[in-house]
Amino acid sequence: MVEWLAGNRIKGTTAERPVFGLTSGFAGWKEMDRTVIGSDSQTVTVSNLDDYDKKYYMMLYRTKKNVSGSWNQPRIRMGTNGSVDGGGNYGIQYNITGASGGHHADTGGVSWCDPSTPTFPIFGYSYIVNKAGQEKMGFVQAMDSNTAGDYVPRRCEGVYKYHANTSTSITDLQVWNAGGNNFLAGSELIVLGYDPTDTHTDNFWEELADVNLSGGQANYIETSTFAKKKNLWVQVYVEQDVDSNHFMTFNGDSASGSYSHTYSNDGASDITNGSSKPAIVMRSRTADQPSFMNIFISNIDGDEKLAIINQVNQNTAGAGASPTRTQQWGKWQTTSGQIEKIRVTSGSNGSPIYKTNARLKVWGAD
Repeated sequence: MVEWLAGNRIKGTTAERPVFGLTSGFAGWKEMDRTVIGSDSQTVTVSNLDDYDKKYYMMLYRTKKNVSGSWNQPRIRMGTNGSVDGGGNYGIQYNITGASGGHHADTGGVSWCDPSTPTFPIFGYSYIVNKAGQEKMGFVQAMDSNTAGDYVPRRCEGVYKYHANTSTSITDLQVWNAGGNNFLAGSELIVLGYDPTDTHTDNFWEELADVNLSGGQANYIETSTFAKKKNLWVQVYVEQDVDSNHFMTFNGDSASGSYSHTYSNDGASDITNGSSKPAIVMRSRTADQPSFMNIFISNIDGDEKLAIINQVNQNTAGAGASPTRTQQWGKWQTTSGQIEKIRVTSGSNGSPIYKTNARLKVWGAD
């Protein structure tokens, strides 16, 4: 029988799904496994991925701060058959807080992508292509909260490869503290897998909200209240009639000093004047030039809410103009509760400037 699941998902047999206009395979990212360490440890490891053998992996990780004075430096390692490789078999390119990047050809862990050396919590994600017969490649983005309260978060990003294993797929993934100290209990690593041949319906990401302006133009687009989830994936598409910034707020909070952020335009050095703000500012765009934002948010009750934002802007239409990009890292300084409502507003002083094809989608998962 067909079963309706949360988030408007359908579960049913291959024969039953076409009745609803669905193909036999509409799979997405599926949770392979996760580890939440129960006591302080230098590593957080997920093993036995050979049970799934996916071509693509996505990692979501949070590492909690260590004791005062020690470092929080999460690095990614890989391995096979229950053995994680800590040797100099990784090559990386990285950038920290918008400063000049670095690279290492043979290092003992993926990416020197640790935005802070102090004790602040870190949130990051990584994509990996896991093709047998090839070196394993991926990229990672991460950020820390910086000091709690009205302080600008710090960030990093990197690309990497693991060259020791080209014969088989990887089966083990690990986040290791290169600072030499332990992560605190509660630090977490979630591994998702995807393969184009998948036909499962057990998707990790559940649709929480899907809003558009089909009813008419407005100067904001906003979700209704949605289910609280620890991990949020948000996508925003807007076109505007006038030049405008975009402002993202949570749970109706637009008080000055509730948010802080840093950003980089087209790969330039970070601009860190984003403290004491009434919103996370997504940068100014030109009239009639669409913008698309992809956002991952760590939404933990008891912690500041951390958002990693990648934004592409069309620029002038047609040939002769390349798109522009903005990368942003923001935080909502509230620690109590969780995000359950998102609003994106134009900076046009109330004029209705978002066109009717504006859209805001939210997925979530615990």
